[in-house]
Amino acid sequence: MDDLIDKFLEESASEEILFEEQRPLLTRKCINLTRIVNGKRLPSLLREIVAAWRKKSGVPPALELVSCVHQMVKVVESHQNIGKAWCAMFKSEPGFIMCSEFGFLVTLGLCKIDRYKAATITELTKAFQRLWNFRENVNEFGWIENSGLGEIVDVVEDQVTCLVQRIGEDVEALELLSEPLVQLLRSLLRLPSTKEVTIVDGRVADGCPLWLFASKVLVK
Repeated sequence: MDDLIDKFLEESASEEILFEEQRPLLTRKCINLTRIVNGKRLPSLLREIVAAWRKKSGVPPALELVSCVHQMVKVVESHQNIGKAWCAMFKSEPGFIMCSEFGFLVTLGLCKIDRYKAATITELTKAFQRLWNFRENVNEFGWIENSGLGEIVDVVEDQVTCLVQRIGEDVEALELLSEPLVQLLRSLLRLPSTKEVTIVDGRVADGCPLWLFASKVLVK
């Protein structure tokens, strides 16, 4: 069985999943395989799925993504070893996960699962904080702008914008991801570094960029 799975993943899935028209179907097949592959193969399989859904800034949301995300979240909820593998991957490679449409939404979806909710919100909050701190530092240290992190910040911001759009148009996205998104935004607003804002005529005139971003998204 292991040989057949490896052959499928190496000869078919790893290449075909990169083609947009075949991506949803191959993703579903790979998600099903996460339940039966051996522990050593699991992390690399998860990485292949995440990498296939890389987000490009300014590009419309991928079709059929939310149904794949929903399937993955259900599998994680039922299989603790898969949840642990996913959380370990996100903790070690947050940029990689957050630049993937699939990776970002699955991680957010984990906040619906009691076992992972607190830790996932904490790690997501840390990731957003690091990225927005980088954006602020770019203004002072322009030479680091081309380090690659600048692109990640833009992609992540676009991820959130696309998610808000999805939630407004897709019932499945609304039910699965609206509550986790609100939890994340509230966590960002509670950060000590985001508390200092300037109010003029009853409106926020200035403040921490991350606070401004989170509050703007929250009221959409």
